[in-house]
Amino acid sequence: MKPLIIGEAPSKNEVTERPIEGRVGKRLAAVCGMPSAAFLEHFDRVNLLHVRQDTKEKGFEFDLAAARDAVKQMRRDGTLRDRSVILLGHRVAEAFSVGQS
Repeated sequence: MKPLIIGEAPSKNEVTERPIEGRVGKRLAAVCGMPSAAFLEHFDRVNLLHVRQDTKEKGFEFDLAAARDAVKQMRRDGTLRDRSVILLGHRVAEAFSVGQS
């Protein structure tokens, strides 16, 4: 089974059906030392939120409650079972309650 990379939400220019494929995907591929096509083939990718919530004042606003609901759903439906999972960023980690006591 492919490792699963979990991001926050689509970027402004991202096609939501293909998460972490644009600029961020290219950066991650470079970090992995892989061509973009190989990176996309090697990893499954998903965002916790399906809609980007932009505000005039702050830019992107992360809905932690909705992200936690998405995590619960992933646990219920088996998305995370027996997988290596890579969490992108501290807000995704917070949604998974990683690093919290």
